[in-house]
Amino acid sequence: MKKIGIQPFGTTSAGEEANLYTIAFKDGSSFSATDYGASIVSCVVPDKDGKMTDVVLGYENVKDYEQQDMFMGSVIGRHANRIKGASFTLNEKEYRLCANEGCNHLHGGNSGFQKKLWKGEIRDNKIIFSLFSPHMEEGYPGSLQVSVIYSFTKYHTLHIDYTAVCDQDTIINLTNHAYFNLAGHDAGNIQNHFLKVNSDFYTPGAADSVPTGEIMSVEGTPFDFREEKQIGKDINKENQQLEYGCGYDHNFVLAKEKESYGEAARAWCSTTGISLIVETTLPGMQLYSGNHIHGEPLGKNGTVYHKRDGFCLEAHFFPSGLTYSHFPQPILRKGEIFRHRTTYSFGIR
Repeated sequence: MKKIGIQPFGTTSAGEEANLYTIAFKDGSSFSATDYGASIVSCVVPDKDGKMTDVVLGYENVKDYEQQDMFMGSVIGRHANRIKGASFTLNEKEYRLCANEGCNHLHGGNSGFQKKLWKGEIRDNKIIFSLFSPHMEEGYPGSLQVSVIYSFTKYHTLHIDYTAVCDQDTIINLTNHAYFNLAGHDAGNIQNHFLKVNSDFYTPGAADSVPTGEIMSVEGTPFDFREEKQIGKDINKENQQLEYGCGYDHNFVLAKEKESYGEAARAWCSTTGISLIVETTLPGMQLYSGNHIHGEPLGKNGTVYHKRDGFCLEAHFFPSGLTYSHFPQPILRKGEIFRHRTTYSFGIR
């Protein structure tokens, strides 16, 4: 039996009332998200002994989501990840964006989608968040209407469906920035988690973590996750890319047909036996090993989150895609529909 509920989640600094939306099943599994940032707050699934385990890092109220600077569980837009030089050219016109990470644009700017109160509703047993982004917000052209649909099944599968339309040509690159810990959100370091990534190539970055435009083979590098290995196995090796990212913070080129729905990665925790399979229609995936997680504010149940207490598997278009014509282009034309799906399936191994 499925139950869906809505409860207050606190008041934002602007005086807006936020809510928490929950889908729960009789076995004790559940999924919760807030309309602030359309953020995933928790995902509770059984471990190998049947113990219900919350595998997503998060907070207990909207004020903590406002305060935190780690994009915890949020939908990122209009453009996820980095844009080189905080500008892009579309239809021979240059658009200047907010430079909120050095000289570059990161995760939609100072008032990206993760800082918006989305409109929430429950329809057909799904949590639906919608948002309107006006023309030239953060420098992006066009009035954009976005929706994100979360559906959580009794088989412990989370589907995230993104759709968007715009009244003129624009760019869009949506992802979710959930931090996972398959031992439990409060279980500490994730470097002993096992990970396999469906990718033969990755896009190395410069010192500012913006891709150089190269597409490099993972073979013989710490970025080779074609065979399952622990996340921490090579993370401290001498490697310039790992130094630049303070660990893993890199885009992988997924080995699947363009815009096809296929496997991106799978992870597993030997302690709990909980496994995770990621599938997506998107062309790339950012592996982020939680290198900059810090303890403020306190997480759920007063948990202090530390460096590498969670990892992200962010399906997306490549960072700074418009900078390089050989990268997949995150362009949404007027009259077209941006439509992509990412699925996180939890199980026991």
